[in-house]
Amino acid sequence: MGKGIVTFRLKSTKREALDTIAAILGCDRSHVLTEAIDAYLDAHRWQVRHIKKGLRQAKSGQFASEREVARALAGKGSGTNRTVAKGAIDSMRRSLAERAEDLKAFRERAKEPNLAFKDILQDLKRRRRV
Repeated sequence: MGKGIVTFRLKSTKREALDTIAAILGCDRSHVLTEAIDAYLDAHRWQVRHIKKGLRQAKSGQFASEREVARALAGKGSGTNRTVAKGAIDSMRRSLAERAEDLKAFRERAKEPNLAFKDILQDLKRRRRV
């Protein structure tokens, strides 16, 4: 697997924090950033998998009933009633709908080409935008 260079702007306080972490670990800043990006990508993949799972469950009608939600919330000692349970279910449904929109946008953006920063910069210079 090849490696490439990625450049971005970062506040100096964050750069200093990265350098401190790198010094403590005995590695360079690039290693710390690579680990951070790996952790971010792992978390994002986990989130997408669980959103898709939730959407599949929702499409197949696998929702908790108002009674089940009320029972679960009551177990938390919140004095929950059915009105609160219905509100929780409505909130979950709205959240799932938002996540469905997020996944749709993610799928659409996945088809977009990757553009190198230097190519974008050259194009902006050519068009006299920078």
